[in-house]
Amino acid sequence: MFTATINIPNRCGIAISSKSVTVGDAIYYDYSITGNDALCTNGTATYAVGGLPTGSTIAWTSSNNNVATISAGGVASWVSSGTVMFTATINIPNRCGITIANKFVTVGDAVFSGNSITGDNTVCGTSSDYTISNLPAGASVYWQATPNQIVTIDAPYATQTKLISYANGVITLTANISNGCNISISKPNIIVTGPPTITCQTIGNGSCNQQITLCPSQLNTWQYFSIPNYNPPGAAGFQLTAFGGGYFSGGATVINVSTDYWATHDIGVFVPNNGNNSTDCNVTVRAVNCGVSQYVPYVVTFPVMTYGCGYSSYSVSPNPATSTITVSPNTKVSSAQNKAEKTPFTEIEIIDKLGNFKKRLKFSKGTNTATIDISFLPTDTYLVRVFNGTNWEEYKILVAK
Repeated sequence: MFTATINIPNRCGIAISSKSVTVGDAIYYDYSITGNDALCTNGTATYAVGGLPTGSTIAWTSSNNNVATISAGGVASWVSSGTVMFTATINIPNRCGITIANKFVTVGDAVFSGNSITGDNTVCGTSSDYTISNLPAGASVYWQATPNQIVTIDAPYATQTKLISYANGVITLTANISNGCNISISKPNIIVTGPPTITCQTIGNGSCNQQITLCPSQLNTWQYFSIPNYNPPGAAGFQLTAFGGGYFSGGATVINVSTDYWATHDIGVFVPNNGNNSTDCNVTVRAVNCGVSQYVPYVVTFPVMTYGCGYSSYSVSPNPATSTITVSPNTKVSSAQNKAEKTPFTEIEIIDKLGNFKKRLKFSKGTNTATIDISFLPTDTYLVRVFNGTNWEEYKILVAK
C-alpha cells in the first residue's frame, strides 16, 4: 500500500491518501483447470478455468499431442494411451504478465493400467472374495459369469464378490469396470464343482418320502428314522431341516450329518403335539458336498392316526400269507374293546409299499368277516386297510410265495 502525506499551504493539518497495489508474482492468481482426470479411448473431454475476469483469454497446449490434443476451446481428444499434461496460459486484462495452470490427465488404456481379477481358480460351495487389482478410486463394477447357469454371483454390483457353486462346469468371470471410461477384464477357466444331484433312486430307492404313522400318545416324544440309501453318489453328508415345530438334539431345526454317521445311527426328531392330537412335523433331507442339493429330495412325515391305537379291532390272517387272507374280529381283546362286534366293516383296500392300490372291496351292511383272494400278489409287504364306516385301520402283511 502506497501512502501520500499531503501538506497544503494555509490549511490546518495535513491530508493523507493511500492505494493498495499488487506487485510482482502476486499478480498471478491461483487458478486451476477443471475436468476429468481420465480421457477415454476414442473419447473427448472438455476442460476449463473458472472464475476468470471478463475479457480474459486462454491459450491451451498439450504436453504430448501424440497422446491427446486440446483445442483452443479446451476440448481434448484421445490419440493413444498414456499420460499427458494440459496447460492453460491465461491473459487477464489490465494485469501484468500471464497466469499458468496445469492438469495431468490419464488417457486411453492407461486409465486402467495393471487391472486384473484375483481369486480362487476352483470353486466348491462358496468361494473366497474375488477382487480387482489397481481398481481406480470411485470406479463401479458389474460382475458376470459365463456360462451363467453354473454359479451364482453373491454381489454382482460390488467392487468384490463371491461365487456360489450351482452345477459342475468351467466358467469365465468378467468384471465390467466404469469410472467415466469403461473396460472389461476376465478371469477364465475357473473350475466349479456343484452340489450333488440326487433323485428318488439315488437317495430313496425309488421313493422320495417316508411316513411314520403315530398314535396320539406318541406325540411330544422322540421318533427315530433312517433313509434307505445313506451314501448316494457325490454326497459327503446330509442337511436335515425340521418343520412344523419339530427339532433335533439340542433344539436345532437344521443339522448336518455325515454319510458315515448315518451308516451306524438313526436320526432322532422330537415330534410335537400341535393341538387336538395332531402334528405338522416333517423332516426334509438334502445331500451336501460343494453346496446343498436341490429342494426337496426326501421327506419324512409323521401323520397321526386316531384309530387302532392300543388295540386292533380286526385280525388279518394268516400272516405271512400265500393265496388268501381273512379279516375278522380280533378275539384277543375284550368284548368292550372289540369294536368289530359293534362296528362291521364296509370297505377293504390292499396297497403296496409304493402306495399303489392293488385291490378294493365293498361289503354289505353287517359284514365283519371276509376272506380275500391275494394269489395274484407277488412276494412283498402290503398294507391292508379296513374301513368301519367312520375310521380306517391299517394292518401290514407279508405275502410269501
